[in-house]
Amino acid sequence: SITDFYVDIENPYLSAEDGILYSNDKSTLFRFPAGKKTTEFTLPETVQTASLYAFANTQLKKVNFSNVTKVSPYLFYKANIETVTGLENISSLSEAAFYKSAIKEFPYMPNAKIIYDYAFFNCNNLTKVNIPLRTDWVGKYSFFDCQNIETVDFGKLMLIGSYAFSGCSKMEEVHLPDTCDIISDSAFKDCTNLKEAHFRKLDRIGQTAFYNCKNLEIIGEEAFNTIEATEIQWNAFEKCQSLKSIYLRAETINSKAFLDCTALEKIYFFKYPVSIDSSAFNNTAYVNKAKEGVVYINELALCYKAPAKMPTGINIKAGTKHIAEKCLYNLKGVQIINLPSSVVD
Repeated sequence: SITDFYVDIENPYLSAEDGILYSNDKSTLFRFPAGKKTTEFTLPETVQTASLYAFANTQLKKVNFSNVTKVSPYLFYKANIETVTGLENISSLSEAAFYKSAIKEFPYMPNAKIIYDYAFFNCNNLTKVNIPLRTDWVGKYSFFDCQNIETVDFGKLMLIGSYAFSGCSKMEEVHLPDTCDIISDSAFKDCTNLKEAHFRKLDRIGQTAFYNCKNLEIIGEEAFNTIEATEIQWNAFEKCQSLKSIYLRAETINSKAFLDCTALEKIYFFKYPVSIDSSAFNNTAYVNKAKEGVVYINELALCYKAPAKMPTGINIKAGTKHIAEKCLYNLKGVQIINLPSSVVD
């Protein structure tokens, strides 16, 4: 409800102008009154820094910066702001800068190298995002639950933080640049309308990165639905129920990586992984349709589907080169396992 600040003229540290609180030399704007009815505001050219919560909960619709080089965390926290201009000089966007605000237009900030954690958390008026070409990474939860984002230009990002775009339920396509190395944990979790996610070789696809992307049909390199990554972590593609076929080139595939991908019936390896967990494809069409006993993907013994009556011996078929981790673990009653000469690891 505060509409104006007043500062004693003798105060050597603070000053006020039009009811707005500044440092004495007006190089820092400390607070714009939340109760002030103004809808547009242009900062004085003397202001270089906007302080913590400077425009939080304000009624402003548009703010024009000029010489600001630094914006502090929670700058527009829960504010009615729709448009911001003049951020060309900032080198990064601070944590939670637009947290739960009404921002409609993604700000033009061509020199921002980092978009920090929670920057646009739950900003449901955003529909389009253009990541600056100089931005290397976006932090965790940076666009979390922005339910109306439809398109994202990912610029030249190298890293996408945990939960960065989780819950962006209107996004249908993702085209990551060749510069991107890491998709962190849950980065696109619950993007339920996502149909295509294009990327080239990655260092890591994090845990639950695409969890519950139930309409995801096209993944990785478009021509073959190829997923190429050094490591695919736990539950990375769990509940991607529209995936039907994949080609894999990965060194490590962790447990339950494709759990509950119930339409996945074709699995190919360009190169067999160094390490793969036997549960990687649990409850996929491929495993569910396989006969009882050892389930194979060409030269790989993936897992064991136990029959009602366990045998005392298991024969790994000739030509098998690889046996997945825990493939033959804890098989009660089995006394003998016969391995062919072809088994490498």
